[in-house]
Formats: sequence, structure tokens, C-alpha cells
Amino acid sequence: MFRFGYDFYNNNNHIIERPNGTRYNKKIIGEVCQLYSPPWWGELLKTIGEEFEINSVKHYSNQEYKDKWIYILEPLGDPRGWLGKYEDGQENKVKSFFHNISPLALSQVRENKAIICVWLAHEGHCNQHLDINVFEEFHKELDRFKINPKNFVYSTGNLKSKNDYKHFSNCLSWPYEQIHYKHEENINIPYISIEYNKKLEREISDIEKDIARIKTKVSWVWSTRIKPNKQLREILYPSMNIEQKKFEQWKKKI
Repeated sequence: MFRFGYDFYNNNNHIIERPNGTRYNKKIIGEVCQLYSPPWWGELLKTIGEEFEINSVKHYSNQEYKDKWIYILEPLGDPRGWLGKYEDGQENKVKSFFHNISPLALSQVRENKAIICVWLAHEGHCNQHLDINVFEEFHKELDRFKINPKNFVYSTGNLKSKNDYKHFSNCLSWPYEQIHYKHEENINIPYISIEYNKKLEREISDIEKDIARIKTKVSWVWSTRIKPNKQLREILYPSMNIEQKKFEQWKKKI
């Protein structure tokens, strides 16, 4: 079972009151961090039949589990914004990426009882974004907060990220090669595969053709204003979501 912990979770009504990563600054909600980024991870887990639960960080800190629980971050917008790396005059609304994570959550991650998961499945930001490298900034932050990279997951819609990260960590000519991290482990980037479904494509194509035929017949009726025969009515009225009586009333008005 997957377990997701939130700093602001109401155990009485089972509601997530604020997104993670907003502990010291409520104003960044909807600007730097948000809840339920599409596609919402909860809906995806339900679709594939995986069980999960949501509770408070405090609750999980008082329990002992075999598996690590997940502290999920859902950043929003320009990576420079949620990394606190604007250098072009724009306001940096956060000091750093992990600054607004609760000390209790950070402690759980350091103790290998939890992981930080950055959920960006709806975005495909370039890993070399203008004047920053996302991977480098992640490693700097992990080093600054004394977190082992193995407890960090970056789930992004950029399908090239896994290969880009391999290049980043292996290429000797990389401009950041002189930076030394305290941990040798790599961060985790889930591999996202897209399965092509030929059968589904044919079914969708057939549906689109049916819709096109109906639209043609509907257009013909509206333009000619001729009362359709019984067979045509059985096709037209349901497709237009109107009753025959209402259709006849409309004809009298024109």
C-alpha cells in the first residue's frame, strides 16, 4: 500500500487543508505549490487498482512501517520559481525548494522512513532550463538538507529526463563537474512508457466517422427545414438531444 503524508491534514474530516511545501508561507499556494495536479496521482492509482491512504506527517512519524511513506510535492510554473532561482528581477517567493517542508517530514526522510516525491507528470520542463540545471539544483538542495538522493523521486512529464540525468551524472565535460555531493546515490526518475493501442485507435476512428455522418444529416435538416422521415428521426433526435415535439415547435418559428 502507498502512504502519502501531508503537513496540513485534518484527521477529523479527512481533508488535505494545504499542499505540501507551504509550511512557512501560505501565500505561495497556487503560485509555487498546489494540490491535485492533473493527472492526480490518486486517480491514477485507483485506475490501476492500487491501494493508498492519506494521513498527516505527524501520524506517520508515530508509526512503524516496513515501507517508506511518501511526502509529495506538486510544484507549479517556472522551475526557477519553485527553486527560488530567479535572477532576472522577478520575485523569489521561496528561499529554496525544501525550505517550506516541515522539520518533522525532513527528519523522517533523513531517517529513511519516508521519501520526497516531486509530482510533475503534467509538465515536461527542460532539465536545462534557461540558466539553471534542474538536476544540479536538486542535488544542491539534497546536500544542503542532508538528504540521501535515494530518498528523492522526480516524476516528470519530460520523457527524456531519465536519459538526461544519466548524461548529467556521467559526462565528465559537464560544467558542474567540480561540485562534490556528500552522497553518491542517484535520485530516482521513474521510467514512463506509452503503449500504443491500435485497437483503440480504430474504435475512436469509427466513432469519429459516425459523428461526422450525424453532423452531415443534422446540417441537411437545419438547412432544408424539411420534416425528416421516421428512420431519419430515430437517428437525428437522439443525436441532437431533442424531442420531436420541440423540433416541430422550432420549425414553426423560423
